[in-house]
Amino acid sequence: MLARTALLSLNDPPKAAKQRPLGLRGLSLNDPPKAAEFVDPPKAAPKRPPDAETPQRPLGLRGLTWARLLVPLLLPVVAACAASPAPIASPIAPRALPGIELRDLDGTPTRVAAALDGHAGLITLWATWCDACTREIAALARLDARARPRGARVVAVAVGERRETVDAFVRGRGIAWAQLVDPDFRFADAIGQRRVPTTLVVNRSGEVIYEGGALDSAALHALDRVLDPALDPP
Repeated sequence: MLARTALLSLNDPPKAAKQRPLGLRGLSLNDPPKAAEFVDPPKAAPKRPPDAETPQRPLGLRGLTWARLLVPLLLPVVAACAASPAPIASPIAPRALPGIELRDLDGTPTRVAAALDGHAGLITLWATWCDACTREIAALARLDARARPRGARVVAVAVGERRETVDAFVRGRGIAWAQLVDPDFRFADAIGQRRVPTTLVVNRSGEVIYEGGALDSAALHALDRVLDPALDPP
């Protein structure tokens, strides 16, 4: 197990934080004091007569049109972020990966198990608009580089988005690990989780043995337990 600790330090060493000068409005405490500025207290607003009413502005066609356009576009986002149950970061009873056929970025039909190719691995459900997901990219890159020589794979499943959108995002950031697209939430619904990010750990038998939220040390420990001991570094 000592040889497996490299997976558990994906973050770069912290840099020393820069000290921000303290004081009012950014002034350093060491600066010579300045004369205090006095301002007149704000004047009370004149009271409106009791019988006066604020005129109501009629809702124009432009506002009504935008409302009708935005509501259908926001519903899938709200459903993905709020309507689903929050993931539980813990080991679970092993269960088989859903055999649902997705597509890779070239449009080739592929199952998640086929993307793992018989290896243990970590699967992340994500979306390009998800800030928490994009913050994991650097850590996933380090994990992919360290886990691959030890027989593990990283596979990402983008949920609720078009393949072209995901392809442009991935190519623009040089992401190298396997990418599949689940535009209709079929895979996400099969595992019972639409919330992103969601992290799954799969053993070499193709069984999900861990389910959690964002990538964290609990997910890395779960992955460490399913790595092939024969491939541990000397």
